[in-house]
Amino acid sequence: MFRQQPMNSKEVNRVLKQLKEQFDIDFPKDYYFFKNNKGRVFLISKRLKDIDLEKVRVNELGLYFATIEKDGIRLSIEGSQLLKDAKKNVIELTEEQFLEWLKGYDIELEDERQGYMIIKHKHYFCGSGKLKENKLFNFVPKSRRILK
Repeated sequence: MFRQQPMNSKEVNRVLKQLKEQFDIDFPKDYYFFKNNKGRVFLISKRLKDIDLEKVRVNELGLYFATIEKDGIRLSIEGSQLLKDAKKNVIELTEEQFLEWLKGYDIELEDERQGYMIIKHKHYFCGSGKLKENKLFNFVPKSRRILK
């Protein structure tokens, strides 16, 4: 019926452990975790159990939260907003960098860290990028970028 499958407790615990390691955050367990065949993780409120889904026409469930990659978790824009209290691997962009980021450009940074980062500007959380060799690679979907 749905394209997503529920994640078992072992898979959920692995994601929660990875979030703790990668972003130093204890993510709440107030959600059902689902995944699709592309490694995307979706979150659904546990209040969903109160809805009779047989009476509703639904193709997909949940909020796209992240993609499980071989080398870490890549958060969606909404996923980064849910992790606003992360204490590790958060990059704060300047105004100029932020505008370039929203246009879909990669950003050159003097930062020795490696891996998936949460991108922030002031109090806005705007997704994630992969930092490698002082370059922050952009994952903003084309449909969500501002015009160049």
